Amino acid sequence: MKLLLIRHGQTEWNKLHLLQGIHDTELSAEGMEQAKAAALSLKDTHIDVAFASPLKRTRITCGLLLEGRDVPVFYDDRFRERIFGEAEGRPIAELDLSETWTFGAKPKYEGMESTDEFYGRVAAGLDAIYASYPDSTVLLVTHGGVSVAVGYYFLGPPKSGSRKEYYLPNCVVREYEK
Repeated sequence: MKLLLIRHGQTEWNKLHLLQGIHDTELSAEGMEQAKAAALSLKDTHIDVAFASPLKRTRITCGLLLEGRDVPVFYDDRFRERIFGEAEGRPIAELDLSETWTFGAKPKYEGMESTDEFYGRVAAGLDAIYASYPDSTVLLVTHGGVSVAVGYYFLGPPKSGSRKEYYLPNCVVREYEK
């Protein structure tokens, strides 16, 4: 399987550095343009099937990426962003996220999904895709946190020790193979 991983286009919350999580925010005008530019960069790339988070920002990005193509799209909750609970919508700079991505750590904020739960659901989604499409080129349109979990799935812990090694900026494509 060849996986083409792309993060959604920019949102207003991205611009304001607010923690989004599962809040269903829209793309900004710049995010729409990012998605259109990414579509152009992928125009000659064969894609057999696409999966996306069901949140608006990924659905819209996916639609723009595949506009005019006959590619089946499946929206899957396993690829929505991590649930950050009461931390969602707050300025990232004001939050203590020091242990947020540590395996085995107890979530610091009420309602936050643990790292183990989050990575587990993303891995289960990737396992299911691989089981159904082992010889296909798959587009996965998702979120920044999910991009980190996907990196761990394919490559293991980052060599630098920093999860940021796997974190995708808005509308950047990264390719993985299994």
